[in-house]
Amino acid sequence: TLKKRCGVFANSHALAAALHNLGCFYAADSDQIKAMAMCSRALNMRRALFEDGDRALIPDTPRDKEHDERALGESLNDMGVLNIMRASKETNLKRRDKSLDTGEKYMRDAKKLFDRIHHFLHPICIIMLRNMAWVRHARGYRSEAANLVREALSRARLALSTSRSRGSMSTPSDGHSNPACLVVDCCLCFVSMCFRHQHLTDETRKCLREALRVNQEAFPDTHHFES
Repeated sequence: TLKKRCGVFANSHALAAALHNLGCFYAADSDQIKAMAMCSRALNMRRALFEDGDRALIPDTPRDKEHDERALGESLNDMGVLNIMRASKETNLKRRDKSLDTGEKYMRDAKKLFDRIHHFLHPICIIMLRNMAWVRHARGYRSEAANLVREALSRARLALSTSRSRGSMSTPSDGHSNPACLVVDCCLCFVSMCFRHQHLTDETRKCLREALRVNQEAFPDTHHFES
C-alpha cells in the first residue's frame, strides 16, 4: 500500500522505515533470508536519500541531513548485525569470514556516522562500541574486544552519573536510551566475553556485582538477577 502511494520506484523515509521494521520482524522470527532482503532494500533506499542532497529525484521527501544520517546509520548497523548473526551459524569457514568482513564494514560505517552526529555519551554511540566489540570478539581479537567493552562501559557509567546528577533518572520505555540499562548491558557483555579467561576472573565478578547493583537501584520493583 505504501509502495503504491509513494510510487513504485520512489524513495521515501516512510517506505524505508516500513522495510526496516519488516526486516526486524523477520529477524525476530529467525527468518534470516527475508530479514536480509528487507533490510538490504531499506539500506539502499536510505543511502539514495542520503546521497541525493538536493532531492532532485524525490522532491516530495524534504532534505533533513540529520534524519538522513540517522536513518542510514540505523540500516548500516542492521546489516552489520544480520551478517554477524549469519556468520555465527555458518559452518563453512570461507563464507563465515566473508560474512564477518561484510558485517564489520557495515558496523564501522554506522559507527562513523553516529560518532559524527551525536555526543560521545549518546546511547547509540555506546551501543555501537559494544557492537564493534562483539564483531572483534567473533573474529578472534579478544583483547581488543574486551577493551572496546571497557570503553563502552566507562561511557555508560559516565552517562549514568551525569543523569543522576541532573536528577533525570527516569525509566524510559525504550531501555536502550536508559543509562542504567546500558551499564547493565555492557557489564553482562563483558562477562559473556571474558568469563572463561582466568586472568579476568576478578574483573568479571566485579562486573556481575555492578550489573546486579545498578539493576536493583534503577528497578527496585523488578526481580531480575534473582538466584
